[in-house]
Amino acid sequence: MTTNPSGPDKDIHTEFGTKGADAPPSQFRHPDEAKIIKSAYDLLSEIPAGKELIPIAKERDCRIKVVIGREPNVFTHGDDRITLTCPKLYGGVNPYEMACNLGIGLREVELNYNGNQLVTGDISSFYRRTVDIVILMCRIVSEFHDVKGHTKLIDLMTQLGHHEVYGLYKSHASYDVMKEKIISVISKH
Repeated sequence: MTTNPSGPDKDIHTEFGTKGADAPPSQFRHPDEAKIIKSAYDLLSEIPAGKELIPIAKERDCRIKVVIGREPNVFTHGDDRITLTCPKLYGGVNPYEMACNLGIGLREVELNYNGNQLVTGDISSFYRRTVDIVILMCRIVSEFHDVKGHTKLIDLMTQLGHHEVYGLYKSHASYDVMKEKIISVISKH
């Protein structure tokens, strides 16, 4: 059951603000864009982190679009645009990963709006944003596991090299301990 506050008959872009998705569609636009955004929204609305993030889209009047890409990912542009990438065959994509990516995009929009923008060449802003995003990812992954019993995102954390950070998050380690671990992981790449 979804907790979409406006009901299933509403246009999903209305839920995220008046701008909605960019138009007109291009050859790169994902043919299942509306379904992907709605699924990500519905899944996020079922966990505490998502309930905190979803209002950002409306407050910032976000434009959210989905383009065809090789693998699920997210990019933000300024403080009001989010682009999700998804393989053309959406049926094989983990909808929880797309929801996590939307959550990350919403947080990045919020960071940009609050002046915490990534400044080229400023390693401290890069670390600060990355730490924030990885800890948010740990929270979303943990909540999807706790609320929905979904475990595949834990595997994704391992693939990304953050399994130790996730373990620290689950053991309620301090922000500073997690920050140190995240920076050591990203410094190796």
